[in-house]
Amino acid sequence: MRCTPGGTCSADTGPKTSSRECARRIVLIFVCGALLQLGAATGAQTQRQENGNLRITVNPQIQLEAQGADLVLKIRLAPGTSVTLWADDACGSPGSGSTFSSSGTYRVAVQNFAAQGHVYACAASSDGLLAASIHL
Repeated sequence: MRCTPGGTCSADTGPKTSSRECARRIVLIFVCGALLQLGAATGAQTQRQENGNLRITVNPQIQLEAQGADLVLKIRLAPGTSVTLWADDACGSPGSGSTFSSSGTYRVAVQNFAAQGHVYACAASSDGLLAASIHL
């Protein structure tokens, strides 16, 4: 017996199929079709693509702090700028010291500054927008 999705069964030359078996096959066909539709809908959702623009502004930043026997300088620099770290009594204009030209976190031993006999460790950017100091 051969069954169609419309629910009709017809005889063929093969083994006989009961109407219960025919109904079971029809249900199986509908379930498979529903699963295929669900899979196609789920696949469409996971492959969804959108175009757009995202604008992120990252501002320059400086932080100078003491951690144990070290000074920790954290900087985020604008392109083309650098930061100078030096010892001074008033943190006026940058003196001779270490220059950093990349954003990042730097550790410097406090004793390198304390040995110079100055009161402060000072940091300033080459564009004059960033400055920080810490008492030694």
